[in-house]
Amino acid sequence: MNTDLAAFYDDYWKRQDLSRLLARSEVRATLALELLEANMPILPKEGFRPRLFEIGCGPGHSLARFDARGYEASGVDISPVAVEMARGKGLRAELRDITEQSLPGEYEVLVALEVLEHLADPLNILMKMKEVLSVGGCLVVSLPNEFHLVRRVSLIFGKVTFGGYDDPHVRYFDDRLAKRLFQAAGLEVVDRRFDVLVPPRHRIVRKLLKPMLHSAPGLFAISNVYLLVPSR
Repeated sequence: MNTDLAAFYDDYWKRQDLSRLLARSEVRATLALELLEANMPILPKEGFRPRLFEIGCGPGHSLARFDARGYEASGVDISPVAVEMARGKGLRAELRDITEQSLPGEYEVLVALEVLEHLADPLNILMKMKEVLSVGGCLVVSLPNEFHLVRRVSLIFGKVTFGGYDDPHVRYFDDRLAKRLFQAAGLEVVDRRFDVLVPPRHRIVRKLLKPMLHSAPGLFAISNVYLLVPSR
């Protein structure tokens, strides 16, 4: 395991405003569940819990939602601090460096929410995820839209709001670059959802922006959430 990277993310989780992150995680988990329920025949039902595995589960905010919805949910993270937080919620979380180790088992659903942008080789991780996907299964991946309206305006005025030595994001995406990555991994987009730029606490503003979000997600989305299957 990369102990320096584990220490970096231990410090990252200790510094975060977990209530703010929980709100965004709740939104992304909700969008992920909407995609699954709208598109996939393999859904939880009485006597059957589809196996769901989350890459980079962090403190388990999203994992808890998947578990509560009826999935047999488990996950991994490189941060011991995050894994202990997830386990403290009663969740199945394992300490694992996915850049150096293979993924265990076989799953109906593989999830990576706001994870691939943290990795030097996101293509390799997508390929690993695809390898442990069961027949008829899918991936749900969310990626930040790094070039939304606020960031574009800030760049025009010479203010750089991302990058730097302590930025955990090492790859930067918009919708076009995300689809290029998926194509390289042999995956195709079945459906997608968007998380609006405005924070979840501003419910009225978020509702007002929804029409613009769907007409111009490149400007008004902070994250894009994709449902993916292996290319035919």
